[in-house]
Amino acid sequence: MKFLSNITILVVDDEPLQSMMTCLILEKYGYTPISSHSGEDAILKIQGNKDIVLVLMDIELGQGMNGVEAAKFILENRDLPVVFHSGHSDITTLQKIQDVHRYGFILKSSGEHILISNLEMALELYFTKKKLKENELKFNLITKNINEIFWIEDTINQTIVYITPSVENLFGFSPEELYENKLKFLEAVYREDLKIVHENYEVTLKTKSETNFQYRIINKLGEIKWLQARLYPIKDENSNIYNLVGFAENISQMKSISLALKEKSKIQELQFNQMPIICTFIDLDFKILKWNLMCEKVFGFKEAEVIGKDIISLVVAPEDLNNIKNIPNLIDSKTETLEYTNRVINKNGERILCNWYNSPIRDNDGKILGLICSAIDITKVKESEETNLKLLNEKEVLLKEIHHRVKNNMATISSLLYLEEEEITEENAKTSLQEARKRIMSMMIIYEKLFESKNFNDISLKEYLNSLLVELTTSFPMKNAEFFVDLEDVVCATNTLYPVGIILNELLTNCYKHAFPLTFTKARINIKGELLESKLYQISVEDNGIGYDPEEDGKSKVSTFGLKLIDILTKQIKGKLIKSLGHGNKGTKTLIQFQVT
Repeated sequence: MKFLSNITILVVDDEPLQSMMTCLILEKYGYTPISSHSGEDAILKIQGNKDIVLVLMDIELGQGMNGVEAAKFILENRDLPVVFHSGHSDITTLQKIQDVHRYGFILKSSGEHILISNLEMALELYFTKKKLKENELKFNLITKNINEIFWIEDTINQTIVYITPSVENLFGFSPEELYENKLKFLEAVYREDLKIVHENYEVTLKTKSETNFQYRIINKLGEIKWLQARLYPIKDENSNIYNLVGFAENISQMKSISLALKEKSKIQELQFNQMPIICTFIDLDFKILKWNLMCEKVFGFKEAEVIGKDIISLVVAPEDLNNIKNIPNLIDSKTETLEYTNRVINKNGERILCNWYNSPIRDNDGKILGLICSAIDITKVKESEETNLKLLNEKEVLLKEIHHRVKNNMATISSLLYLEEEEITEENAKTSLQEARKRIMSMMIIYEKLFESKNFNDISLKEYLNSLLVELTTSFPMKNAEFFVDLEDVVCATNTLYPVGIILNELLTNCYKHAFPLTFTKARINIKGELLESKLYQISVEDNGIGYDPEEDGKSKVSTFGLKLIDILTKQIKGKLIKSLGHGNKGTKTLIQFQVT
């Protein structure tokens, strides 16, 4: 890998030559391979060598323990990425590794570039997961020592996916109880305040904006506590909410003091400095008036150093000055909150990415006196998002390159068959080569569509079949034949389109061979595709040719390669083939029915 060196990889393969070739390839790219020829030996090498970072495991290892069993044993004892390396890709082989935590599957015939690319991706994913796990441990350590409650709610599945352990100290419910039933906390909410909680949840989901509210709870000791709660919607690129992030802190002491002392400045100062987020007060000229303890922690400046200074020139990164140009509009309008994201620079020159929330401070007459600016550090969250996006983009590029190369290889094979066809004179052989080229062409078109598509699993059936029919009808020997095509579009999996394309090719070939004698004029072929009930798709191919004798057709034992191929591929897609006379008992009509996802 470009950013890692001296990576030790254990190559487990019972074929010495294959193992030697794999090790030479790994050495070529700067890796340190260790060879093992059995599952038992691989386990011993893992136990005795802590430098091994990745295991490249064959599935079939001859006598003794197979690759799947060895991988399971290794993973029970060490957290290592296992990549399976096999010469087989049939469904039986793939099913063997389904329940093994693996980082990839590589065919031995894929070539060294695909081997190295897949190993690089596996190592990147492994080290990324390892780093995320370390960060998660640090995060859990931090959250165990804070008094405020922080939670993340999945609005799609209506579940809480994370909540800090401090919830048990305040509510008396364990995090596990709330994971099982997110509404359990309502049992503690003061009866008269249930409406406040429900209304604020509804407002957040409806307006897709932050809500801030207070309510009371009765804990298991019968004590009444005041909570300050904030809800922040997390939206996708289409502005649909998929998560709610919530903060709640016990403000009972502040509330009681506030009611008793009528919000004396001492209590306001206490509350201000206890806020778990960045918070500062500024006047209408953006001069700093107040600077809480979280500001001191994040920016590195003590309050005495910043009072009276311009907050924009003090901490805002020069490249993000445009992000805050709308702040004057907040002062001059009725907007209650202005939210934006920008980078700030702390005392040590480090850049920090923050989400800012600016709200006006008004007197009793509604006159704006200044702004309260609060912020949350989202630097690590943004870095994690960018890392995941980079890995996803790299995977998409690799898949497109694979599809492109497969298509090119098929084009080469088709060209070779054409050259061979030009060299021979025997008609049956020429016909066989022509039919083989058409079958390859039907598969080439799928890879062409995959290369153009953003979805590597599903393709438009109509788009694929139209492209295929253009190629097939262009090369149809009867130049005066008329083709009528009417296809209803559905999205179809590629492993279904392969057989369907070849079946359609064979049916059209049969029309040419058997439906229309040389003396036949006005040949017509109708091709129709329609979606029936229960996701059953039907393609009909009907010609106006000489037809066939149904009684004799059933007795015939002659079966060409094309008919065998149609039968095999129909069974492969679990479809149904129906053959009958055409309209008015003229010509032949063939139906193929199969399920689409």
